[in-house]
Amino acid sequence: MMIETPVTNATLAPGFMVAGYAFDPESVSGSGVDGVVVYAFRNFGSGEPAIFLGIATYGIVRDDVARTFGGGLAASGFQLMVSGLSAGNYRIFTFAHNVATGGYSAYVYVDVAVTGLSAIVIDTPAPAATTGRFFQIRGWAFDSRAASGTGIYTIHLYLSPNDGADPPIFLGVATCGAPTPDVASVYGPRFADAGYTFAVNDLRPGSYLLTAFAYSLATGSFSLAATRRFTVDDTMAMAIDVPTAGATIDAPVFGVMGWAIDRASTTGSGVDTLHVYGFHNPGSGEPPIFLGVAQTGGARSDVAAIFGARFDTSGYALTVDRAASGLAPGAYDIVVWVHSSVSNTFAAVQVVRVTLR
Repeated sequence: MMIETPVTNATLAPGFMVAGYAFDPESVSGSGVDGVVVYAFRNFGSGEPAIFLGIATYGIVRDDVARTFGGGLAASGFQLMVSGLSAGNYRIFTFAHNVATGGYSAYVYVDVAVTGLSAIVIDTPAPAATTGRFFQIRGWAFDSRAASGTGIYTIHLYLSPNDGADPPIFLGVATCGAPTPDVASVYGPRFADAGYTFAVNDLRPGSYLLTAFAYSLATGSFSLAATRRFTVDDTMAMAIDVPTAGATIDAPVFGVMGWAIDRASTTGSGVDTLHVYGFHNPGSGEPPIFLGVAQTGGARSDVAAIFGARFDTSGYALTVDRAASGLAPGAYDIVVWVHSSVSNTFAAVQVVRVTLR
């Protein structure tokens, strides 16, 4: 049995792969092993309890093992993706379950150091977005160097008007604890509630620089920061009603629905088309997937009651077929661009992050 990665004394990020091979050389059929489990001992010898990391995928074909030890041992590879370990020193153990003995009769280990990983991200407004006077700030933050939880105590938001040229103004304290299954799927389950939100109400038109400061429990200070430039337009207003932020979608077909208006219009909603895109693994640099052109003209009496009767057909809707659009499971930013018939430009955009299973 052997752990090939990580190598002993390696320094690792919180997410890493444990992989190798395991077999019983006395087996008369197959590898003689039917499973591998993985544990981590923090500060080995200190008495801290073992951390169960998971059951490895076993039976991966290893031609190199077969060439060296015999063809019957080819399906002896194992691997497990590990995530969510806090910073510290660990001894990683792998235990092989022997078919003949019915027990875990072999093990190997490596000593590694896991470094801390911290991040803060602003999801909305999107980069260079144009919003209405009422909108949501959303994002996520964590610091894995803290002993438990997200490692974030609070998040403070500041706005610098005039595209950042003016001094910053304290906007408020974000609400933390929003579900972030996409973050958890990458960095570990302890970060499943790393999201934050803040409702902005009646912000005057102009260009702004938004800065989010996160107070880390690991450093005891506001040591994490993220910025985002955006513009507030007095005439444009829109919302994505479905899907909601943080939603997990299991269905093969789902809808993107909401409303959009340009109050500079004299008739109708002032919006003549909406383009919808999906960004897989937000922040990864993967190219966007065009999901389609939304149907406009949906009845929205609630919007008309607020903004005026001419906006009673400001609703939009798009049905997305995941298979036809090539949407693999994972985290996505669903982005809706709104085209104004008044300015003849795509003058507003909003984003909602979801997870497709």
